[in-house]
Amino acid sequence: MTYSYKISKTQRVYFFLLFIWMVWGMFTMTDNPTVLIPFLIVNFAIIFIHFKFQIVEGSLIFQVHLFTLTIYKKKVDHQQIDRMTVKRVGWGKKRSVTVKSKKGFNLRISNFYPEKTHNDLMDFASEYGIPVSKV
Repeated sequence: MTYSYKISKTQRVYFFLLFIWMVWGMFTMTDNPTVLIPFLIVNFAIIFIHFKFQIVEGSLIFQVHLFTLTIYKKKVDHQQIDRMTVKRVGWGKKRSVTVKSKKGFNLRISNFYPEKTHNDLMDFASEYGIPVSKV
């Protein structure tokens, strides 16, 4: 099953307006306008970034895309997973699952669509005997 996460349209509009403001500031600054270039690049990347998460045959695949270019990809087999930790995110029903791997960085899975991500991860953990703790 494939799950995806993109920033909301409101956030995209906010970052786009921030981008426009930075470009305007870069052209009107007299001291050192090149200071804003790294911020422009990061802001532009945030507007077009999206995340993809897959549960495929005993492994979890997490990908970060900019447009269609894959920036980061991590595949974690069920043998490499140490444990999973479930946390609440805000007051709503949305939950965050942190996958603690034995090697490398941990994966934090939250707010992915469709919203049955949490249930599928719990099924994955019970199928492969991965310990789950709830905080």
